[in-house]
Amino acid sequence: MLEDARRRLLINHGLEVLGPLRPGYDTILTEQALGFIAELHKHFELRRRKLLLARDERQVLIDGGRLPDFLPETKHIREVSVQHCSC
Repeated sequence: MLEDARRRLLINHGLEVLGPLRPGYDTILTEQALGFIAELHKHFELRRRKLLLARDERQVLIDGGRLPDFLPETKHIREVSVQHCSC
């Protein structure tokens, strides 16, 4: 597919490829693949942004000297007594 046609297809799906579209990319960036990527983006974008924001907020705490810790909801797993086999 010609590069101009491929770019129009990307735009129609609301996607943008920031690098050059090289020969052979049309076998990877098919209309079905682009549609799938667009659907993933629509479905997960809000969650992705929230996770990135939480990561940035956590990094500020770590940069301020707070040490990373385990999740409180997994405390019961860490408190289980484990017996090791002497195989």
